Amino acid sequence: MNRIMSNRGGLCRPLDPYTRYDVVHARTFPEYGFAIYMRPLYLGSDAPLLYKWVNKEYIRPTGKRTIPYDEIIKTLIHTAHSDFGQVFTCMDEAGHPLCEVQVVRATQDDELGLKSVERPGDYVLHLMPCLAAQEQNRAIIQTCVEYFLLHPEVKRILTLADEENVRDNTTIRKAGFSLLTKILTPYKTDNLYEYLPIQPSHS
Repeated sequence: MNRIMSNRGGLCRPLDPYTRYDVVHARTFPEYGFAIYMRPLYLGSDAPLLYKWVNKEYIRPTGKRTIPYDEIIKTLIHTAHSDFGQVFTCMDEAGHPLCEVQVVRATQDDELGLKSVERPGDYVLHLMPCLAAQEQNRAIIQTCVEYFLLHPEVKRILTLADEENVRDNTTIRKAGFSLLTKILTPYKTDNLYEYLPIQPSHS
């Protein structure tokens, strides 16, 4: 039986990744003829898909850092159990997982070097490798943004893309993000994007 979860308690509160939770958010995209659904990570069904995605996207001879599958799973479990981040699975109408998404409070994301740009209410969206088409990728990001902004503690959403990945950069910009700066790491250079909610007019 699925466990029903409300928005109470904030976006990032500890959850059990071995418990199946209900869908927390959905958004329909009439222009594409499909909808995207979100639920918290459930390793009971998501682990095999994660293994497939990780081996396809992360373990490859590019000269850049490779990340072992076990390390990624441990990180996801730690994030799900934490009070500073959470992991969600985005699905199609049939309930087939398309992508795993992590959201982390920016002050906790030390590895990214965001100290110079972060401010209260910043959250970082990490889109893991997925099986979705480009239109679905864009819809996944927009669905996540819409859900995150339902939580009053979220004031701005940040996300990154390898500057060499034209597809990801294009998708992020089309989802409504604007380029903020570049982040240099020992392995690559990332473009850091921001999404600011539209402020209501007082006129």
